[in-house]
Amino acid sequence: MKENRIDIYPSIWRVIGLILICTPFIFISFIMTDHPRAKFGEVDRYMCYIGITFFSLAILAGFVWLLLILLREPIAIIYDD
Repeated sequence: MKENRIDIYPSIWRVIGLILICTPFIFISFIMTDHPRAKFGEVDRYMCYIGITFFSLAILAGFVWLLLILLREPIAIIYDD
């Protein structure tokens, strides 16, 4: 008996867009760690580190999705029942 299911695959254009949009934010955050505003000095530096971490994880997720696209693996499977 064949199961009715729907496979959901990631969109390659959205994944590439995610990677291209997040990359400049990492560079901007890295530059801002060297030149924080004088008023909030250390707080700005920590926020830059958080930004670098967040956008790096987003790019890592994008590369995992690209790998799923190359392997033709769905990111979700919906079954009929």
